[in-house]
Amino acid sequence: MHLRTRLPQVLFVLACVCMAGVPAFAESRGTFYALMLDPNGSEARELNDPGWGFGAEVAIPLISTREIVALEAGFDMGNLDSGTSEATDPGGGLLTVFTTSQDYYRIFGGAEVGGRSEARVRPHAGLQLALVRQEISTIFFDPGSGLSGVVGSESSTRLGYGLSGGVGIRITEKTSIDGGMRYLKGFGIEIPTQDGSTTTVRPDYLQLYLGITRRYKWPE
Repeated sequence: MHLRTRLPQVLFVLACVCMAGVPAFAESRGTFYALMLDPNGSEARELNDPGWGFGAEVAIPLISTREIVALEAGFDMGNLDSGTSEATDPGGGLLTVFTTSQDYYRIFGGAEVGGRSEARVRPHAGLQLALVRQEISTIFFDPGSGLSGVVGSESSTRLGYGLSGGVGIRITEKTSIDGGMRYLKGFGIEIPTQDGSTTTVRPDYLQLYLGITRRYKWPE
């Protein structure tokens, strides 16, 4: 059985086991961050250029692991800059410009290791399972005639996963600056092609993020 088919079950079992260790007065953290989403690999780069977005997440440490492991959940979203390609008609020599635009939304949950120490520098790494929604549209423009229109528009919701690594730098007792990188992979999405049909791709992305983290206890 492939890893991608077993990953949801593995994360679900881990979440059920870990929830038993969530303390009533855990010192948790909430992070709000800005992000850059960079298409990685040929399939993703053919669709779009890098874009920008934002997100937020919450992490709850497990007292049974001495707060080394934490459960995390959050969301992020981004708009990738349009990718442009050109096509010519060999017979008439007409030039057509195709532009692809993509919106990317992700709701995720998983586990994080590290980042719970009292040191000024707190490294951390994590694994997340995500519900990913991508909305992709392709339009055309004929500079000669001025004609334009929509070739196709597709939206798709798929499972995906992410691997993350980052570091938090404490600036006050409860506040830190947090930054890092995530590798994001989706299990497949249908996109419109220039001839009006659709094709399935499995793009992956590198996400760079930088934000502010606030540590708190619940309930106070």
